[in-house]
Amino acid sequence: MRTTIRKCLALALAATVYGQTCQVTTVATTPPATGTGVELSSYSYCGGSLNVSVYIENVNYNKVVSLYYTNAQNQSTPLSVVSLGYQNSIANTNYETWGANTP
Repeated sequence: MRTTIRKCLALALAATVYGQTCQVTTVATTPPATGTGVELSSYSYCGGSLNVSVYIENVNYNKVVSLYYTNAQNQSTPLSVVSLGYQNSIANTNYETWGANTP
């Protein structure tokens, strides 16, 4: 019986931790002016996962989009790189939305 209760409590705690509400920070709601190239749209860091959305100007069909970020000490390491994936084109603009969800 105690083992069952402990397992239930562990599951409830896990559900609370993983079910937490995350705050998304919106930086830009529309793509930037032509010629800007790239602009951060939104991001959040919740439950150990970084979620990011970026406006990328479509100036070349073949592209690799990577996000380099720093830690609290403003240091970037090889582990501080996230590859972004294509999400969609934005109508009536030369921009696309690229993003990632990564631990």
